[in-house]
Amino acid sequence: MTPPPEEHLYHPKDAVRGAAIAGSITGGAGLAAAAIKSAMSPHNVGPFAAFSRFGTTIAIWGAVGGAYKFSELAAANLREKDDHYNSAIGGFIGGSILGMPQRSMPRIIGYGALFSVVLSVYEYSGASIKGSRKTQ
Repeated sequence: MTPPPEEHLYHPKDAVRGAAIAGSITGGAGLAAAAIKSAMSPHNVGPFAAFSRFGTTIAIWGAVGGAYKFSELAAANLREKDDHYNSAIGGFIGGSILGMPQRSMPRIIGYGALFSVVLSVYEYSGASIKGSRKTQ
């Protein structure tokens, strides 16, 4: 007789801490993108144009990363499962934020659906571009 399979115990994760870390990382990437936009601008805009002229880029990038990670971890905590559905939920929320500056509901839904599909497929396939990781 075989022993019963061990149940996978879920350990809750801190969604606020994860969102703060992800938001700061993606906000830093947004700052880099804003600095590049500012440097490539044909006008002499000054050293703080990355913040004054292109500050929305920084804010949107930071909000997308923070909202994605918060909703992914919050969904995992509510469902008590670590699977690709959490990435789909987080991807939809993050992608929807990316579509909000255009003030168009089809873009909000479209970006949300695109991010949801891409991130959930990435998570489902092993969260690696090279393929599934080998388990030992």
